[in-house]
Amino acid sequence: MSLFQDPAQPSSVVARRYPWIPNPLASRIGRLAAFFCLYMTEGIPLGFTATAVATYMRRHGVPADQISVFVGTLYLPW
Repeated sequence: MSLFQDPAQPSSVVARRYPWIPNPLASRIGRLAAFFCLYMTEGIPLGFTATAVATYMRRHGVPADQISVFVGTLYLPW
């Protein structure tokens, strides 16, 4: 096996070495599952920050207008 493999066929080595492991991205269901998992992984930190940190800030006396600006800036890139 060479260190410089053909990038057009990167999975052929894995398929020969581990034939019992299916490629999850080969099917539409697998691609949708990967998309869903990545989308959820993206949203979990945003949801945590928007709820838990906002509650923490409110309990420590931060005014509501400052909390709303903070949470609003979190949603800008999304």
